[in-house]
Amino acid sequence: MKKILKKTSKLLSQKNLLKKVKSTAVIFSGKFVGIVCGLALNYIIATQYGTTAIGEYSLFLSFTNISSMLLLLGLNRSTLKNLPELKVKKLSPIPWLKGNLRLLLVSQFLFFIPVYLLILFNEDYFLRDHIEYFPIILIVAIFARTYKEFSLSSSRGFMKIWPYALGQGSMNVFVLCVLAIGLYLDNPIHPNKSIAIALLIDALVYGIYLILVVSHESKATPIDPNSQDKLALPKLKNILSESLPLYYTTLINFFTLQGGIYFLRYFHDLEEVSFYSMATRYAFIVNMIYMTVKGYTSPQLAKHKANGDIPALIDEAKKSTQLVLFVSIPLVLVLIISTPYLLLLHGEEFIKSYVPFLIITVGLVLKVFFGAGDNFLNMTGHNKDVKRINTISFILFVTLNLILNPLYSYNGAAIAFSSTIIVRHALCSLSIRRTYKYKIGYLSL
Repeated sequence: MKKILKKTSKLLSQKNLLKKVKSTAVIFSGKFVGIVCGLALNYIIATQYGTTAIGEYSLFLSFTNISSMLLLLGLNRSTLKNLPELKVKKLSPIPWLKGNLRLLLVSQFLFFIPVYLLILFNEDYFLRDHIEYFPIILIVAIFARTYKEFSLSSSRGFMKIWPYALGQGSMNVFVLCVLAIGLYLDNPIHPNKSIAIALLIDALVYGIYLILVVSHESKATPIDPNSQDKLALPKLKNILSESLPLYYTTLINFFTLQGGIYFLRYFHDLEEVSFYSMATRYAFIVNMIYMTVKGYTSPQLAKHKANGDIPALIDEAKKSTQLVLFVSIPLVLVLIISTPYLLLLHGEEFIKSYVPFLIITVGLVLKVFFGAGDNFLNMTGHNKDVKRINTISFILFVTLNLILNPLYSYNGAAIAFSSTIIVRHALCSLSIRRTYKYKIGYLSL
C-alpha cells in the first residue's frame, strides 16, 4: 500500500499530468452521464415494465453491441490506431476512411438476411411477449449502432475529446428521453423499441459530425506533397490486415463482458438474466475509469510507437495505470457500501444481484493492478501475442460458464467473468515484460 501511495504522489507531481487529467475527466464526464442515465433506465424499466423486462432489455442491448462489433470487422479499433499514424506521416485520412466505410457497407449487406432469419426463428429467446416487427427493429438498431461506433472511433482517432466524451453516454440519454416521452403521453414504448429509435438519432448525429471533422482535418492537416500518389483507396487486404487482429480482440473482450447473459438465458430464465445484468451495471462503474483512460491513451500509444519513442510509450502506459488505480480504489469502496441500497430501489428481489456484483468488482479491480496490457499490445502491433492470449481466455470463459452457470446461475457467470479477465491481463503483463523488459502495472507474472 505504501508503494502505491508513493507512486501516486509521484504521479501527481508530473508537469504533464494536468493535460492527461483534463482529457480523461472530459471523457469520464460523458461516461458518467451515460452510467447515471443507464441506472435511471434500469429503475424505470424495473418499476414500470417488470423484472423480466430488465432481462429482455439487457439481451437486446447486448446482442446489438456484439452484432455491431461483428459488423465493424475491427475497423473501429484500427481507426484509433491508424489515424494518428497517418497524421504523423502527413498522409491524408480520406482514402483510409472511404475504404473503411466501403467495407462496412459490404459487411452489412452480407449480414442482413442470415441475422434476420436467426432473430425471426428465435424471437422467444429475446422476448417474453411478441413485439410487432421485432427482427426489423433489432437489425435497424444494430446497423445504427455500427455507424455510431465507427464515427465515434474516428472522432477519437482525430484526437477530438469532447465529441468522443459526449458519445459515451448519448445513447442512454436518448433512450431515457424516448421512454419518458412515451410514459408522459400515457403511451409506453417498449424499451427495445426505444433503443432502436435512440440509436438511429445517435447514428445520424455522429454521421454528420464525422463528415464535418474529416472536412476540417483535410484542410487543417499539412499533407506531404510526395504522398499524393497514396491518395487512392487502400486495398481491401491492406485494411483487413490492420483491422482483423484488432477485430478478434474486440470480439473476445465483448463476449467476455456480456457473454454470461447468453449462457444464463440458455440455462435459466429471464429473471436470472435480470439479476446478473443489474450486477454488471453497478460493477462496470468501476470499469468506466479504466475504459475512460484507455480511450484517451490508445491514440497516444499508437503515436509514440509510430515515432519510435519507446521510453515515452512505456511512460504513457505506466502513468495511465497509476491514474486508473488512483481514482478506482475510492470509487470501489463507495460502491461496495452504497450498491445494496441502490439495488433495493429497483425492487426487493434485486438484492440477489449484490453477490455477483462483488465477484465481478474483484475481477475488475485486479485487472486494473495488471494494467491495460491488451490495449498496449494491440496499439503497438503485437497482435499475434494478443490473439494467443485471447484464445486461451475465450476457451477458459466458455469452459467455466458451461460448468458453473448451470450450477450457480448468476454467481457462476460472475465467477467465470472475473477469472477470465484476471488470467487474460496477467498473461498480457507477462508478454509486455518479455518484449519490453518493463511492467506497466503493479502486478505482473
